[in-house]
Amino acid sequence: MLGEKITSLLEKPTRVGCICLILLFIGLVLDKSLWRLYQIHESKQILLSKVIEENDKTIKIKQQLDQLKNPAYIEKQARERLEFLEKEDLLFVFSQE
Repeated sequence: MLGEKITSLLEKPTRVGCICLILLFIGLVLDKSLWRLYQIHESKQILLSKVIEENDKTIKIKQQLDQLKNPAYIEKQARERLEFLEKEDLLFVFSQE
């Protein structure tokens, strides 16, 4: 009787395929391989976003470095930040009385 049921089941390839897929899925869940695969995928996504973020930072730093190689930019920064003057500039000093 059991042999007949198994034989009738094996005669239908779609059922055999479905049963195999179900057993495979159950095996992966019980083995926690599927969960581990999901965790690895999530870690990969996080790392990829961090790589993109760091690449953006690198591009900005390279742009700043290129600006620092430009003498006109250095002069502008010295004038704005450090209040440097050129030879032909006039300096007015007011007393605090």
